[in-house]
Amino acid sequence: MYTQEELQKAAERLAAADTSYLGKTLYEGEGHKVVVRPYFHGAVDTGLFYLINEDERPYSDKFLISNMETGESDDLKYYIEKVLPCQIERWEGARKEKEREEQEARERAEYERFKGFTDSMTPMQRGRVVKVLSVKFRYKANVLCDAGIMTRAEWIEKMQESGKARVGIDTYRGKKEYNVYFHEKGWKGELSIEITKTEYEYFQFLESVTIPF
Repeated sequence: MYTQEELQKAAERLAAADTSYLGKTLYEGEGHKVVVRPYFHGAVDTGLFYLINEDERPYSDKFLISNMETGESDDLKYYIEKVLPCQIERWEGARKEKEREEQEARERAEYERFKGFTDSMTPMQRGRVVKVLSVKFRYKANVLCDAGIMTRAEWIEKMQESGKARVGIDTYRGKKEYNVYFHEKGWKGELSIEITKTEYEYFQFLESVTIPF
């Protein structure tokens, strides 16, 4: 048993000696912070306690001070050495799981966005393809596609979905040119629009996965 005066004096002595855990940050990371409150909790029947707070919750966990002279706490030592590492591991696991889910969501979105075109590519290849197909242009209207601002991918999809366009490769002055061909009103023969190699390959891919009815 202790008196209030004894607890007060012990608390002041430990705080002044700076040998306790008062005010220390035990862990900060993964969006979490665990600190020891800069004051003690006292109970006349048991003694002084450290107060451990996690993420500024409205309540704190109490850990009894085992040695009122040195400020050591067996309970707090056990928490720091055994319990907190497990909690940190859970936080890290939760963060990794969230990152995995976010990555899967990005991959699903990309798969749906490009119809699976980038699914078997390496990250570097995928990055290049996505960059090319995501560029937006203001396209002029033609017989197969309305005018508007859209990505290369969207324009290629509209042209391919029409069923009246094709792609091909021409050689001009020793250089390959990739083109979309289609018939335009008032135009004799086929009209061609130059595209990138990536657009050409995307068009071909769309043709390979399109099921004719």
